Amino acid sequence: MRPARLLLLEQSEFALYANHHELEDKRAAAGVGAGADVVQIELLPLLASVQDCDRMREIMQTWHPDTVYHAAAYKHVPLVEHNPAEGVKNNVLGTLRTAQAALQAQPARVPSSAWCALATCWAHRARWCPSFASRFATAGPSPSRTPT
Repeated sequence: MRPARLLLLEQSEFALYANHHELEDKRAAAGVGAGADVVQIELLPLLASVQDCDRMREIMQTWHPDTVYHAAAYKHVPLVEHNPAEGVKNNVLGTLRTAQAALQAQPARVPSSAWCALATCWAHRARWCPSFASRFATAGPSPSRTPT
């Protein structure tokens, strides 16, 4: 079963442009030798950040996706370790907001990888700075990296 539409969410305009056009090119190439159903998949590029709960809710309620895949986490661990507050905002809170918005829109399924990402990020952060959650909750500047 093929999707009728793919919603491509990205906060970076250039990355969204590049990904959209790469998929368009692959779709066109696949359409040459494949059935018409491949060519008919709509690709919808949407600028959005997983950190923006209103935008995520708007997208989920507008498009009602059947399945939500979340892969917006920062993946370069050394950079995130030097910027832990941004890592938590994007990887933990972004995952939480995406999952909440998806569940409010009641998709057919949300793959368990979204929940695994949330648990993994918190476990990783707690390993080298157990007091981070309490420091992150304050409105002060980003905490410094203090590995144990």
